[in-house]
Amino acid sequence: MVLIAQHREDFPGAIRWYTQAMMTQPSAIKCLLLAEAMEKNGQLEESKGLYGEAKNLTADVNAAQRIVYQLLTTVD
Repeated sequence: MVLIAQHREDFPGAIRWYTQAMMTQPSAIKCLLLAEAMEKNGQLEESKGLYGEAKNLTADVNAAQRIVYQLLTTVD
């Protein structure tokens, strides 16, 4: 549902969902999805900070970024 919101450019809605998910169970993928939504919503500074946070949540941020890319490009 949240990926659909982001795909439909409902970035504020996606940000709310990802923020709640990060509070419940943080992960690099959720962090990167939130960063992408914030970047698209014009929240560039917050987005940059989240990319740094994602690096702290995983040993392989590049793999997490590939998963995020796949998630965001396969939503119909």
